[in-house]
Amino acid sequence: LITDHDTYNGYRYWKEHLKGKKYKDFVVLKGIEYDTNNAGHMLVVMPENVKLRILEMRGMPLPMLLFIVHAFGGIVGPAHPFGEKYLSFTNTRYFRKNRNIVEKFDFIETFNSCENAERNIQARQLANIYNKPGFGGSDSHKTDCIGTAYTCLRMSPRSRNLLRWLKQKPQSPTEAVF
Repeated sequence: LITDHDTYNGYRYWKEHLKGKKYKDFVVLKGIEYDTNNAGHMLVVMPENVKLRILEMRGMPLPMLLFIVHAFGGIVGPAHPFGEKYLSFTNTRYFRKNRNIVEKFDFIETFNSCENAERNIQARQLANIYNKPGFGGSDSHKTDCIGTAYTCLRMSPRSRNLLRWLKQKPQSPTEAVF
């Protein structure tokens, strides 16, 4: 999954310069790390053929984001849910007043290589409480984090129906590999 904050530019670069030319043994998913106006950063994964410019305009509230992403066949989950104060889901007033919103997520980022061990443990605990799959990410804001975490899915890497599979066959949070 390639994400940038509020843009598909990272995915676009891969598609235009690398797709089919290098690293052919895995699927690259289209994503955005979306900045909500009330619930921190969310990882959004969309089908390759869906082009929604609204996802490149940051600042919509979480319920609207969830509705749009799910209506167009995507999945969404909080990035670094226990991370920095203004960027992370569990540190928001919205989460404190609406804890059951976690049920609407498709996954939780349970390992982020830019976060410390305690925050990642808290994220895994949240995923376990709500029986959500855990994803891992390198969150490459720092060059020493690039490629230090990833998510392994137990399926063929050439599947065209990856998002549907993720929605229909929830993994236990411990199946993410970091």
